[in-house]
Amino acid sequence: LHRVDRRQRQMCIRDRNNTTFIDVEIYNRGTQTIYDFATSYIMDGDIGGATDDFVGCDSTRNLMFQYNGDDFDSSMSGISGYESNPPSFGVMLLNDTISSCVVFDNSGTQITSAMQAYNIMQGFNINGAAILDDNLNETKFQFYDNPNNTAGWSEVTTGGIPGDRRSLMSVVVPQFIPFTKLSYSYAIVYSRDGSNNFDNVNEVLAVADEVQSYYNANIDGECQFTLSNVELNQIEFDIYPNPSNGSFFINPNGNYVKSIFVRDMTGREVYSELLESSSIVSLELNCQSGLYIVEIETNLGHLTKSIVLK
Repeated sequence: LHRVDRRQRQMCIRDRNNTTFIDVEIYNRGTQTIYDFATSYIMDGDIGGATDDFVGCDSTRNLMFQYNGDDFDSSMSGISGYESNPPSFGVMLLNDTISSCVVFDNSGTQITSAMQAYNIMQGFNINGAAILDDNLNETKFQFYDNPNNTAGWSEVTTGGIPGDRRSLMSVVVPQFIPFTKLSYSYAIVYSRDGSNNFDNVNEVLAVADEVQSYYNANIDGECQFTLSNVELNQIEFDIYPNPSNGSFFINPNGNYVKSIFVRDMTGREVYSELLESSSIVSLELNCQSGLYIVEIETNLGHLTKSIVLK
């Protein structure tokens, strides 16, 4: 079970309006230990025109990045290009160490089986073979150098042809113990402050360092935060116990609750109640075990939260 919490914050860094934080929690609610458990973040950037991009990674920053193959991004298939000086962006893991980063091309390599996906998540080619760098050394970080480094290993130095790229950044956990959770914090970083498509990669690396420092400092009270309705979903009310055998309590934390709807993962409504209350509300579900979505209308707006029925 994943919970994704997307937050855009006004940060005390130069690209504060272009950074998005994503928190992911993964729960092992089973009774068996899962060995060599891999979780991944897939990046399909499509910088303007989708078929002229390169990708790379920086394992020291736990970052995968994408950039335009040339310094003019043309419009393609009805999608407007950035034209001159196209930007670069990346996805970085803030609170753990990535195990691998693998590149594949949408027009070439296609994942058609669970085993192929698992191979890539483990840092191998789609067929399970090891990835080799330009010196024929095995690596799990494909194109691990900055493209501005002419002596490094990147899609630029290998003479690659730009295309519709995908890349997959993974973390492998040797043992995922029952009734525990894994928590990962990601940031999507962006820059167009450089002088050309390659220089913007340098700028993204610099922004990544600033974001990591910001995250490490855990600054409170020094920046103005702009919270979206998605954030309110997570912080403005509580449901407990969760998981439950069917009896839940909703604490609106002083907010005024107007209605409650519960839906299963197909969108089917399994419970509804109209009320006018700012008190703790009891919720009784007589449904099959599984994940459900609670939708609550309050005086602050529409909020949602997931619950687990044991």
